[in-house]
Amino acid sequence: MSDEPDGTRPAPTRPGAAVVLLHGFGTGPGIWRHVEPRLREQGYRTFTPRLPGHGTVPPALAEVHWSDWASATERALARARDECPTVFVVGHSLGATLALHAAASERPPDAAVLMAPSIRISVRDRLTLAGYALARRDTVPWRRIGLNGPPSGARGNSPAARGMPVSALCTNLRLKAAVAAAARRVHCPVAIIGGAEDPLVPAAELRRVEARLRSAATSLHVLPRSGHAVPLAADREEACRLTLAFLAAVPRRAPAAPTRP
Repeated sequence: MSDEPDGTRPAPTRPGAAVVLLHGFGTGPGIWRHVEPRLREQGYRTFTPRLPGHGTVPPALAEVHWSDWASATERALARARDECPTVFVVGHSLGATLALHAAASERPPDAAVLMAPSIRISVRDRLTLAGYALARRDTVPWRRIGLNGPPSGARGNSPAARGMPVSALCTNLRLKAAVAAAARRVHCPVAIIGGAEDPLVPAAELRRVEARLRSAATSLHVLPRSGHAVPLAADREEACRLTLAFLAAVPRRAPAAPTRP
């Protein structure tokens, strides 16, 4: 079955719940290629928006503010609510931070699954970006942000080959700061899933995120064979199982009564 233009994939039957899947920084909806089919098999309607600035080349991220990502998340949640009374959000990395931002809003999702979430801004992060800004460098080398090299298709001395735009990394840090301040407003059920081999988001950061939440229903899982790309890692089947079990336990909202003509 083909995707709809907005990243929506219809479920086999009209479900009582929808799931918005938010990808990470510098990646795309393909990160969910193992998780999404499992959700659809269980009857969920899925929405996989591509966040602004993604899907082209890294320089496109230089023109994006974190509020653009938050607005895209809100639009995806609104589309999901038009289809189903119960709406969940599942996010990875940047997507997990955006899921937390949505969960702290005035109209939160019914539950959230956060894979490799981070709200911490380290001193090293601040100093690295400040140094590049003072030196008037417009990109940070890929190795400095935990990546071995540029994305496929980036060649020679092109901006994409040189690194990630400094402005994009700065707006990502501003998003983290905003979410860290708002996290105590999160009351919906939250599951946190991370990898024991993740060099970017260690288990201590997962516990820090959990401690910030006010939700009475939280769970934390650290998968022993997973790195940062939890949805694609060696433990991806366990990540799928945990996600499905968590969402299945959340009470569904009753469908709205049809209006009389």
